[in-house]
Amino acid sequence: MTKLKLHSILLFTAILVIFSFAATAQTQEDFQNKYNDIFLQAADKKKALSLAKELYAIVEKKKELQTYSNYAQLKFLFENQAKDAGLAIACNEKAEKIMKAMVGVQGDKHDYGNDSMNLWYNSIYPGLYETVDPDNAKKGVAFLEKYTSFQSFTNYNSIAHAFERSGDFTNAQKYYEHSLKFVKNEGKEYYTYLGYILYLTRSGDYPKAEEYIKKIERLSETADTMWQESYRNEAITAHTLFNFQTGDYEEYIRYSNLQAIALAKIYAINKLPCPGQEMTRFTNAAIATEYLKKYDLAESNWKSRDSAYAAFIKCNREQYPNNKMYDYSVLPLYLMKRGKEKKLPKPLSVYINELKNYYASFEKYIDVTGQFYKATQLAFYKSPEYKSLFISVLEQIRKAKNFQESTKPFSEFAYFNMRDRQWEDAKKYYTELFSLNQTWINDIIFSFGERAFVTYYNSKLKDGYENFHSFVKLSKEKQPGLFPALAEQAYNNLLLTKSSSLQGTKKRKEAFLNSNNPTIATLYE
Repeated sequence: MTKLKLHSILLFTAILVIFSFAATAQTQEDFQNKYNDIFLQAADKKKALSLAKELYAIVEKKKELQTYSNYAQLKFLFENQAKDAGLAIACNEKAEKIMKAMVGVQGDKHDYGNDSMNLWYNSIYPGLYETVDPDNAKKGVAFLEKYTSFQSFTNYNSIAHAFERSGDFTNAQKYYEHSLKFVKNEGKEYYTYLGYILYLTRSGDYPKAEEYIKKIERLSETADTMWQESYRNEAITAHTLFNFQTGDYEEYIRYSNLQAIALAKIYAINKLPCPGQEMTRFTNAAIATEYLKKYDLAESNWKSRDSAYAAFIKCNREQYPNNKMYDYSVLPLYLMKRGKEKKLPKPLSVYINELKNYYASFEKYIDVTGQFYKATQLAFYKSPEYKSLFISVLEQIRKAKNFQESTKPFSEFAYFNMRDRQWEDAKKYYTELFSLNQTWINDIIFSFGERAFVTYYNSKLKDGYENFHSFVKLSKEKQPGLFPALAEQAYNNLLLTKSSSLQGTKKRKEAFLNSNNPTIATLYE
């Protein structure tokens, strides 16, 4: 119900954590090297100030370096390392101006200089985070192949993310891995692996995701001092996402609290006027307690989350009056899930309209996952529109064929059809669900092992099977004609889940022994 909101908040958190260190252009490396040199002059304040002023002058001359992240770093320099109150204020004003443009207060496009620079930063790069153009990722690849000076870890990572959002997971994996070729010295520069870790986790490759989380934790202790805090914050966010995706909600709560502390620190350091850490903390706590079946506590957390969100919205409307932000209450949605419609203070139509306006505010960024969450929420609000949106989502998934979480929409749609007593449709979508699961369960076991299968099943599939068992029991009473076929399916499900581990082991053995490389076969034996 609330995973899209969680995803948005966590993504925003991750952006805040890494914003000040994001590479943006070919000459960014020069900026970063000069910035690092200033820290080496800690003992000579006069020389540090001189170098800082030189760096400021370079940024003022080069359009491609005039970014929020660079001005924020310069502000930090002039406030702490090479103190100059006037330049600190100037950098802060320039950073705020860019930030306001990014959030919609000022809509003018930046002049980045030459045509290729303008094309990348004004059109292609922003387009990678939108879903308006289905070929956005392919256009990004074509651009980087033509203008090789733009090839970097950050840019290929963004292309991989765009492919992932479009459901093309083959190319997503290809370009996530390709981006790694541009990693140089992780201790001297900052690289965010957060997107890749989330991709690996959603794919079921938990061992590799954990490997990268451990890498970030090592860097938080071994990288240059100026980058350690960034890696530390990223490790916390990575743990939060990983634990949520794998269903370890106790650990999810623990890391969510650590994340809130880190986020509060970022807001304080950057003097951002509208802190959102409480909204984030209560959202994470509510989701976790709901999954842990602590329903009274979950209800209380959702109520607190809505209060924190209302304060966040109020502050943003005052600070950025031209930036449209919409109300989005989650407690009413939770009450509907728990069958407490009578506790709603307003008619359902009010919350349905609120939901629609909220999603419409970022419509061009919504991918199939976002459409799925919107359809789910409309279904809980009993809006008849949920059906057409679900059908569209399922069709997109069938077309993509390898969307990692594709069984979830089938599972949810089947459940809502059962709830609404659409018996034949419920049977139809449950049948398709189990057909897809049979293939993907074996793939997960074959690729990543039995431990991954158990985690994958518990976090992504279990609810669908349990809901189907309720459907079987209900059909015996309400639709006895369907009961024999459904009971047979339930039995087959039991056999599948019990035997999947054995089948996966068998498939791996066959693959190893049939390999043309005798060393591999010997190693397996």
